[in-house]
Amino acid sequence: MLNMKEIYKVSILISISMLAYYLQYLLNIILSRHLTADIYGDYGVAMSIMILLSSVILFGSNQSAKRFVPMYKEQKNQEKLRSFVFWNLKTIFMALIAFSVFILFATLILHCLKVIHILKHHLLVYALFISPAVAISTLTLDYLLSIDLIITSNILSRILRNGLFILFFSLANYILGITFFTSMIISVIWLIVFFLISYIGILIVIFRHPEILINARRIFHENLFDDKKVWIKTSISLFIAGVVFNMGSYISLYVVEIICPNEDYVGFYTAILSICAIFFLLPSCTSNYALPHIGKMFESKNAQMLLQSKINTVNSCNFFIVLFLNLVIIFYGKSILGTFGAIYQQAYIPLVISVIGFSIEAIFSLQGSSLSYSGYEKLVVIVLSVKFAVIMIFGFWLAYCFGVVGISIATTMASIVSTIIYHTYCAKNIPVKTCTFF
Repeated sequence: MLNMKEIYKVSILISISMLAYYLQYLLNIILSRHLTADIYGDYGVAMSIMILLSSVILFGSNQSAKRFVPMYKEQKNQEKLRSFVFWNLKTIFMALIAFSVFILFATLILHCLKVIHILKHHLLVYALFISPAVAISTLTLDYLLSIDLIITSNILSRILRNGLFILFFSLANYILGITFFTSMIISVIWLIVFFLISYIGILIVIFRHPEILINARRIFHENLFDDKKVWIKTSISLFIAGVVFNMGSYISLYVVEIICPNEDYVGFYTAILSICAIFFLLPSCTSNYALPHIGKMFESKNAQMLLQSKINTVNSCNFFIVLFLNLVIIFYGKSILGTFGAIYQQAYIPLVISVIGFSIEAIFSLQGSSLSYSGYEKLVVIVLSVKFAVIMIFGFWLAYCFGVVGISIATTMASIVSTIIYHTYCAKNIPVKTCTFF
């Protein structure tokens, strides 16, 4: 049965998610109004590459933190908790240095060989250099999630991040105006915002859990070979799942960029993804209410009952909100697209088609997380690979024949197929029901 206290907590997360979406929507409107449709599309591609590269840098460490930190806290094993945190941070620090050096030399070499011109592909180049800052920010926010600061993490990652960017961009636009260096200004602002979010998040973690720094040097040199093997294995599994997920999320945008002859189509599809972002934002926010409890489901019957209650709450809230959003987009979709510019209203039909697939994924978003945090990362990779394959097989052909409408159909097909497979795997492998509402 649904618990009023649970509904209240999820309602707070939903409110944060909705406010964050409005800020994200406002941000995209501002950018689309200041950039042409093709450049706005390039911005969407650059941002997706930036997110993908940040997940490569993290190498699954942020996802493994959400599994091991709550587990060690539950066991009250402070030594393993501190050991994991310092091992994790040391690994990320080394990866950041290596990746930053690689990006610098790779960019310079490609520019000298005239493969990628820095000025011509400036948005992509800037995205490469911002990705380490995105990785630090993501890791910090996931640590906040792992110590049960769910609301704080969502406020920082969604509201404060977009709010700061809008503030800084408005100030820059007021002082400098729209110039040739607009793309550089956007990139510099994102860099500042991500570092600010990281700094604030780190201060909160240290303030709430200073004990992880106690006896750091002694723990850092202890023999943790067996534990490290588990950490590395888990991080690699979650890393593969994360990369495949991000590739599956953005492959449709890349298909439009490669296949469609009209460069404005990339801008249209970026606008569609911006509008449909609420279908990603909502479940990722509400799911955080249940995520810390997924890793504990095998410990006892009580843990399973508690998790089932939280899953029911999340699924029910997601269903009613998704239903409302569908009605809004169906009846007011053209007006919503018009806020990006009159030319974007041409994307109404692909918007409606895309909403169908995103809605199904949003309602049952906990299925993938339940498998990932229960040790079934390989099954998640299989599902995401199937989704990726469906888009690759049908996406290129449909996009070539029907443009943005075609890629929207392929994406919806992939969403339906992946949801069905997720449900099958969850029913067979985990002791809770992930598709129930009450």
